[in-house]
Amino acid sequence: MKWLLVFLTALLLCGISSCAPSRQMLQQARSGLDTTIAQLPGSGEFAIVTILRGESASTDYGRTCYYAQAYIAVGTFLPGREALAAYVHELSLQGWTVAQDEYEDAKVLVRGEHERLSIELGAPGWIVEREESYQRAREVYPTILNIVVTYILPGRENC
Repeated sequence: MKWLLVFLTALLLCGISSCAPSRQMLQQARSGLDTTIAQLPGSGEFAIVTILRGESASTDYGRTCYYAQAYIAVGTFLPGREALAAYVHELSLQGWTVAQDEYEDAKVLVRGEHERLSIELGAPGWIVEREESYQRAREVYPTILNIVVTYILPGRENC
């Protein structure tokens, strides 16, 4: 009985410790995302009206990637494409570079090795659209930019 208790204790501790790196990596990704969000343009012409956050991990081909992601709605009184161009310009002043520019109403930007941002005009996904803060913003702002910011560990290139 004593050995069974020792075995079960060791098994439990091993199980707990194997989860610790995942939690630590998700916390690190969440912290990186929070820093990224704090640096987004959100004054002057633009107002951040909705932020929804989440974290996840996925393992493909033996490699585990950790993601912290935010869905953000930004309101502005600027007309649609002018707002998109102005926001992208503001981001470029912070070191973001355009990675995909195939569509007039959507852009993908990257910064450093962990950050990815997509921005587009039009209706957001259902998860943002149902938020009360988004509904109120639609009544105030003629243009809403829909942004998805992702902080990726170990890095964009590896995941």
